[in-house]
Amino acid sequence: MIRAAPWLAAVLLLASSCAPRRIQWQPREVPEAQRTSSFAVVWAGARFHTAPSADAPVVSLAPGGDPREPWARDTFIALRVISERAGWTTLETLGVDQGAHCAPARPALRPLRLRVHVTSRALVRVTVRDIDQPFQDGTSVALSRGVPLEPLGRGGLYRARLGSMSTVVRLEPSAVGTRYLPSEPDGASASAVGTLSDGALRAGIPIVGQTGRIHSSAHRPIPIWAVEPRGSESVVELRTRCSRLRARVPAHLVGDGWSSSDAVTPTAPAAGPPSVRAGAPMFWEDGAEAGVVTEPLGLSDEVEGRGATRCFRRLTHTDSTNPITLCFRAEDVVDPEAAASGLTTPSE
Repeated sequence: MIRAAPWLAAVLLLASSCAPRRIQWQPREVPEAQRTSSFAVVWAGARFHTAPSADAPVVSLAPGGDPREPWARDTFIALRVISERAGWTTLETLGVDQGAHCAPARPALRPLRLRVHVTSRALVRVTVRDIDQPFQDGTSVALSRGVPLEPLGRGGLYRARLGSMSTVVRLEPSAVGTRYLPSEPDGASASAVGTLSDGALRAGIPIVGQTGRIHSSAHRPIPIWAVEPRGSESVVELRTRCSRLRARVPAHLVGDGWSSSDAVTPTAPAAGPPSVRAGAPMFWEDGAEAGVVTEPLGLSDEVEGRGATRCFRRLTHTDSTNPITLCFRAEDVVDPEAAASGLTTPSE
């Protein structure tokens, strides 16, 4: 066995002490506000739990309807995907960031970033890429990402749910999924040039392609954004936040002019004290974390709290009969004499 000379051992020890220190690589922590998330759509009547367990309490975010017919009402909620594990998906309501999504915005949920849990099979299929389908007759269907899709069970056919309007489209498997990132707004600013009667849409008269129909559940005229006369027919353009539909209709059904007063804008009652500030944490009745407040929030219908919290019932939809109960730290609740003006209201 050869032993190193004492002087050589000393040199090696000195060299190792002068060498750069090895640092194990660690991923850079990205602030939560900068993280890229995906989004999902859930039928509003689904069972939203306060924890990822079938035994956890259920909260209502919209009228339940008939669970056997989830597509009977166009009530969907877009939510941020937080995580998925063991058949459960953890989601958050969008708070103030609702405008970029295809599922209708829910004003009653705007002040709240609620954390809820659903079984993963409750996620609705949506478009996961932009769709542009032109047809030889000059009609076309253009859809953004995140449009709720009702499977029709054959040949890649889906009914695209566009708020009050819907139409059937044929999509490739790669265009359909349960996670999406919103499309960029198209920036269109043209004014409506006419109207189409609500009766024509309820009857499915507008035709896309050879046999595709556009339906609407609205009970008011629909604006037309472009008209191309073709004798007894016209090709008209209908728009929603996430679609542009060019359809053939009988020319006599196209009405002149459109006024924003034709649209129905619900009015909300004035908010009442007490109130809670933006950024305040929220808790469920059992003390579990429920999320944060995103805008100053007016509260009413106080119920008995737990420990040092104050709890309030709140409707999450005008048609709902099942309010949720949210609790706040007592120090975050502002009593009437200190309530600020311009608070959001507890109804949609």
